[in-house]
Amino acid sequence: MIFKQQERQNVIIVGEPHYTDTPAPEVGKIYKAFDDGKVKWSRLDYWHIDRAIDLDKGEADEELLEYLQDEINTCYWLYSKEQHIIYEATMVNEDGSEWHYKDDTEPTKCYFLYTQDHCWFGTGFLIAGLLDVDERYYNELVEYTNKHGD
Repeated sequence: MIFKQQERQNVIIVGEPHYTDTPAPEVGKIYKAFDDGKVKWSRLDYWHIDRAIDLDKGEADEELLEYLQDEINTCYWLYSKEQHIIYEATMVNEDGSEWHYKDDTEPTKCYFLYTQDHCWFGTGFLIAGLLDVDERYYNELVEYTNKHGD
């Protein structure tokens, strides 16, 4: 499915994507993610991939499609306008138990969309983050910490 996307206006792109061709996440697995795409210990989150939603097969309802269109327009520099499969996920603790924001009783959920830089990034205010499907960012953080400390 191809979404309408705003033009890139007044956006300066510096450098190349850090990695390309990040693999797709697997349903049922827990992945590390970095809030706001900042690879730091304080930004490390965990997400359980609940389900894959195949947009080409019409598995998304109209409300979800409108939400995705809004996210893609709002973050036009980030998300690819061409989306085929997206992933619904629930934030969890490192051990896989449900994570709740402050006094919320509902689990925190988001959708991971494919980006223009060939990786997966979550949607939503305060919870969007870079999904580290193959742990390359986490491994780099560990290596950096071992070399330089926190």
